Amino acid sequence: MSPTISESADPSENLTFAVANAQNDAETVANRQTAPSEVGSFSSDAKTIPNTNLPAGSGVGIWMKLTLAAGEAAAKTTYTFGVAGTSI
Repeated sequence: MSPTISESADPSENLTFAVANAQNDAETVANRQTAPSEVGSFSSDAKTIPNTNLPAGSGVGIWMKLTLAAGEAAAKTTYTFGVAGTSI
């Protein structure tokens, strides 16, 4: 089973996420309004981690995108990820 990352809770329904296209990447962006180029698409759907395994000491970047309508009031809320896979 390939490891996956999924949204466990998004009470506000204002967040989506994307996973980097490669493990241990060093993607950066110019500012907080620039989307990264080396990631998959932003959505609330579960994402498969690149490659079949995520070895100890490795990592994969997760980027989050907050979308608010103009004039929408701030809200105190939480967002939770879930990770699934098999250890070997």
